[in-house]
Amino acid sequence: MRVPLAWLREYVELPSDPQIVADMLANIGFPVDAIEERPLVTGVVVGRIEQLEKHPNADRLQVGKINVGNGSLLTIATAATNVAQGQTIAVATIGAQLPHLKIERRKMRGVESEGMMISADELALPGDWFEDGIMQFDPDLAPGTDPVEYFRLNEAVLDVDVTSNRVDAMSMIGLARELAAYQGVALRMPSLDYDERPNEYVPDVTLETTDCHRFVAQIFTDVRVGPSPAWMRIRLALAGQRPINNLVDISNYVMLETGQPLHFYDDTKIPNHHLVVRDAVEGEVLVTLDDERHELTSKDLVIASERGAEGLAGLKGGKSSEVTESTNAILLESANFTGARVRRMSARLAFRTEASSRHEKALPPALTDLGQQRAAHLLTQFGAVAHPHKAFGEDVRPAPPVSFDVRDVKRLLGYELTAEEVREYLDRLG
Repeated sequence: MRVPLAWLREYVELPSDPQIVADMLANIGFPVDAIEERPLVTGVVVGRIEQLEKHPNADRLQVGKINVGNGSLLTIATAATNVAQGQTIAVATIGAQLPHLKIERRKMRGVESEGMMISADELALPGDWFEDGIMQFDPDLAPGTDPVEYFRLNEAVLDVDVTSNRVDAMSMIGLARELAAYQGVALRMPSLDYDERPNEYVPDVTLETTDCHRFVAQIFTDVRVGPSPAWMRIRLALAGQRPINNLVDISNYVMLETGQPLHFYDDTKIPNHHLVVRDAVEGEVLVTLDDERHELTSKDLVIASERGAEGLAGLKGGKSSEVTESTNAILLESANFTGARVRRMSARLAFRTEASSRHEKALPPALTDLGQQRAAHLLTQFGAVAHPHKAFGEDVRPAPPVSFDVRDVKRLLGYELTAEEVREYLDRLG
């Protein structure tokens, strides 16, 4: 599991040295297979394109006047085609050190360029996962800001080995909880606050199988599909997930953050806002989001609408209710399934996903509510209107107490702890 330290620090205080963090994780059962140090990048600032004109001596070049927050405008020529006046972009100033390049003054067809507009690749991010050209930032990011410092792009990424029996740790919050307990410091949970518009667009879910334990559904309107903010795209990319758009990215972000997979349906394609969790009909056909055609059997578990199967439960969504650029209303699914059922379906169909790798390990049903609330917070922050959420299936109950003889600690672990120490350590873990 790729764990960007800059993201992990959102939830727990950690030492600055990544090797110390790696040693801590190894001590609590999560060996770190590799520490990926980030390349040195200096001299990069946020710039705003105040003017943009065609180069006087070259058809394929443009010349921009860039505000970098120091009271003057830099003149920079570029061959990039994705730039426009008013954009907030990444700028390498004279003397900047990029992963494979040092920026010097130069003339481009007679115009002296005082720096360089740079791409995601030149910030040591996967270039083909971002804009085809110059890296775009959010318009509220002030010119002159150091994006390497602001987005903590110089922080290492850890490759953490999370064993299959520790599905509770297959998330940023899960690992942060372990590290907080180990250090005896507080765990910081992300914001879950949001407002619901009452009595409008209430979803309905019918559970025709005992293999769906809990299903939390919610409808959002006034949805606008577009790019995610830069901080989210950067975190996802460093964690190994390609940014797509704000809806796909929120779904992936919440899964990596909380451990709960989500799925968004285009609500206008779901008759009567009604979903059914059921066994597939023998011979039923479903085309998944990757355009693959699957012939199903009664052993497969599907999420269906009144018109037919809409997705493979816990595995992958269907093409017929896919969210597209024109989507303006979505139906959120945060569900809990029998792990073995998802695992067998994944094996029969010969593919796995990030979602199935979590669902197949039997997630706690209470995680559905955390995933739904976090997604609702992010969606409403991005302008969507939330309607009442509704839970179906099992209620979330407090875990029953587990009793054991404190003398078993020495027998099983090889050293003694008092009952008070045992209580303290377990309390730290919640």
